[in-house]
Amino acid sequence: AAVAAILIWYVLPNVSGLLPIERRSTLSTMMIVGSEVITAWWPALVTALLGGGIAGRRFVRSGGLYRAPLVGEMLRQMILARFFGQLALMLRTGMHLEHALEVVAEAIGNRAVRARTLALAERLRRGVSMADALAEDAFFPRIAIQLVAIGERTGHLDVQLGRMQQVAKRQAARRVQTVVGMLGPVSLVLVAGGLMSVFLGLLMPIYGSISGLGR
Repeated sequence: AAVAAILIWYVLPNVSGLLPIERRSTLSTMMIVGSEVITAWWPALVTALLGGGIAGRRFVRSGGLYRAPLVGEMLRQMILARFFGQLALMLRTGMHLEHALEVVAEAIGNRAVRARTLALAERLRRGVSMADALAEDAFFPRIAIQLVAIGERTGHLDVQLGRMQQVAKRQAARRVQTVVGMLGPVSLVLVAGGLMSVFLGLLMPIYGSISGLGR
């Protein structure tokens, strides 16, 4: 971001004056015009970015981002760890499972997971087991269904929910490592591409103009 800001607000405006209009390529023209637009309209662009951030947060809270490639599964495992951890805690206090689900639904802070949690509570009120209730929603992984079934059979549901929390935490940590490992090379490629664009679009034509003057 810092490199892009330097290119847009300092390098391009100062270098573009050295390049005659008739010697500008399509790439150099696009870069110069883009820099002028950004420097002139940056308050509106910042406002648009803030609005996009608010819309993006609402999109995440609605559950849409869980279907996104790469980060979707990471976020799903994070929310699963939070869900099962809070539910296990509620059960350890002696709270009834249906009531515990309703409390977790209000505390989870995510509309999509809240709706799923309330749906689980409704299925339990119809006499469905917790494991079968989870199996009706593809959002919950098979291992969660298996651990919950074990907990219901043994009478230690809170223990198995705690185990599922740890499983989800480990899965989320692996996903975070994967995402971070990919961001480094991608950022390097983007920075190198930006510098190469400046070199090919501006510096090379400027060099050609200066060389032509000496002939």
